[in-house]
Parts: sequence; structure tokens; C-alpha cells
Amino acid sequence: MLLEKVSEKPRRGRPRTTARNMAERISRDLCPDAQSERAKVDAVYRTVALSALVDDKTRKYDWICDTEKMRAGKGGFKQTIVAHLGRIVDPEAIRDAAAYVNDRQLRTQDAIRFIREYRGVAKRKQLDCLELTEQLLRVCGEYWKSFPELGTGFFVTALENAIAELTGISNEEAGNGG
Repeated sequence: MLLEKVSEKPRRGRPRTTARNMAERISRDLCPDAQSERAKVDAVYRTVALSALVDDKTRKYDWICDTEKMRAGKGGFKQTIVAHLGRIVDPEAIRDAAAYVNDRQLRTQDAIRFIREYRGVAKRKQLDCLELTEQLLRVCGEYWKSFPELGTGFFVTALENAIAELTGISNEEAGNGG
């Protein structure tokens, strides 16, 4: 009877989506200075995205990846954005997402947020009561600075009207007729 070691702990963190040896082999050629596993995996994803984008003859993605600069060895592509695009599986979907980001020239943070939403893996931000209160205070405070003659009764009435409107909308959506 063979005894197996059961004491091996499960690995923590993000589950691996790219085989480690594949990332090792590909990144050795593409990105020899990459040391961390994440950098090596990102090199693989960049390769996937670039192959989809460079092969597309119908659209230009000059803002994301400038092929002339890339051929000249002068960078020419947004590494982080391209790596996130490579996480999209379908080449046509990569092109669609890239076209959206390219046309709008989104900041890296905004592009990553869009790509994650596009992939369906973005976590939607949950609003809590405190955050909503802070937002309302900010908006009401700015309004009050613009119109200091308004009394607190004005804001109470406005907030009551907003609550009534929201309640009517939610009742209509629920089929209660308002």
C-alpha cells in the first residue's frame, strides 16, 4: 500500500491560467529580463494580443501599438494595456476591445477597467450608505456654495422629491405601478 502525502497546502493567490513552462519558454525569447512569474505571463499575453492586432489589415491601432516603431525596435506599444488585451481569448474580441481603447485613447487605468468589464471579470463597486452620504454632501455643498441664500428647507424638499422619484421608479420596475 502506498501512502500519499496529504499535507501539501493549496496555493494562495490568483490561479494560474498559463502553463508555467510555456511562460518560461516564450518569455525567455521575448522578454529575457523578466524575472517574476507575472512578468513572464504578461509577456505571453502581450504576444497573444500583438499577434491579433498586427495581423489585422482593416483597422489601425497606432495609439496602442505603433507597428513602425515596433519594427524599428523603439517600443511603440502600451505594454500594460496590450498585456490585458491578451487575456481576452478570441482574436476578434481582442481587436474590438483594442479599437475601443485606441479610438478613445483611454488612460491605462481606465483601459484596464474597460478590458476587465469587457471580459466579464470586473468586480462592480458596492456603494455603502456612508459613501452615498458623502457624495450627497459633496453635491449639496457645492450647490449651496453657488446659492448661499438657500435655506436647509430647500435641500430637505429636494431630497424628499428625489426619494419620491426613486421610489416611483423602483415601484414601476417592480410592476407595482408607482
